[in-house]
Amino acid sequence: MEIRHGVSRMSDQSIRGITLTELLVVMAIISILLSFAMPSFNTWRNNIMYRQAARSIMLVLREARSRAITTSHEHRVEFDPARKMHRITQGNRASGSTEWSVIVRDWTSLPREVLLETNVQSIQMNTNGTANGGTINILDLSANPKYAVVIHRTGRIRTT
Repeated sequence: MEIRHGVSRMSDQSIRGITLTELLVVMAIISILLSFAMPSFNTWRNNIMYRQAARSIMLVLREARSRAITTSHEHRVEFDPARKMHRITQGNRASGSTEWSVIVRDWTSLPREVLLETNVQSIQMNTNGTANGGTINILDLSANPKYAVVIHRTGRIRTT
């Protein structure tokens, strides 16, 4: 390296940049690595979405149970599997409600990639914390089961 009048001057070898060929090779390597990573990333992202749908349903069921106990009015979570939706309504009595016109939480949609399957139309939460029981299945678009939210008659809510 030569120094002239306080300014350093580097040789031509040291300031040489990268060539177009080197850049293309690096881009090819990155694209190959990404092609291997993308399928597992998509699987991971979808699993999170299914888990989140199951948690969302669990939270709604727990909210309905809590409201039934604190307000002394029956509550129920209604499901519409065809539209992939659920909502909470409140009954007019502590037991044996005949009207469910009070909407506590309006229809909430699940992600479009999630299918919903239930063995009951609604889960009714009683003022003593018990329920009518049922199972809500979270499925992928191929109808493969991913998670199940199970509500026992005792009011216990769990996922499998």
